[in-house]
Amino acid sequence: MTNKKILVRDLVIHLKKLGFAKHLVDYINNEIPLTIFPIANREGLTINEWVKDVEDDTKQHTVLTTTRLSYDGVKSFLVYRFNKILSLYKDANIKVLKITEVTNNDEVEGKSFDAIFEFNGNIVIIEIKVTQSDTGFTGATHTTSKANTYLLISLKVNRNKKVIVNEKYIDGLFAMMINLEKTEWKGEPKKSSSFTSLKLSSKDNHDENIICGKLKKNKVNKKIIFEKI
Repeated sequence: MTNKKILVRDLVIHLKKLGFAKHLVDYINNEIPLTIFPIANREGLTINEWVKDVEDDTKQHTVLTTTRLSYDGVKSFLVYRFNKILSLYKDANIKVLKITEVTNNDEVEGKSFDAIFEFNGNIVIIEIKVTQSDTGFTGATHTTSKANTYLLISLKVNRNKKVIVNEKYIDGLFAMMINLEKTEWKGEPKKSSSFTSLKLSSKDNHDENIICGKLKKNKVNKKIIFEKI
């Protein structure tokens, strides 16, 4: 096991211990009516009713809602809330850094990433992928210099509830952090845009990478099993 894989494994242990999954779900549930789908809240709509109003292509409904959940949910949680939680955690030194806080570091130089973790003095750059699928993850990249440590999040969202304050919309969560080689993503990244997809092979052991949820082995690839939080 490489040093980076050991580092990620140990970070996963602490993320589980400090309750990362519950904090994330609580944040997204709270933000759905406020910042993620505020117009649905204002108009008295469900998420599905709102997305049908603003996008006529049904194939794009999950893409559009996932994009909102990714940026205004998962990524905003890391940027605006998670450090407050981490400041109270005493079993390890963990912090989410801004790019302006990291200079002259080989881990960051020339790389594309979504978040920077400082973990016991080590810099870990993270690419975040969010899905609502139970079979895998998709991505689109404009660069060949992506980080190879991934925070993979799958959300089971009840899109048929009226969007109101103090309601729960996340029926289940799967989360894992893992080092992945570029070859594990299907679709070759180029300087122009290129779509990629990831399936988690049944031949690989992912137990030490899972923060929340489970993976069920099928013949070729694993299926995501959501955990109710």
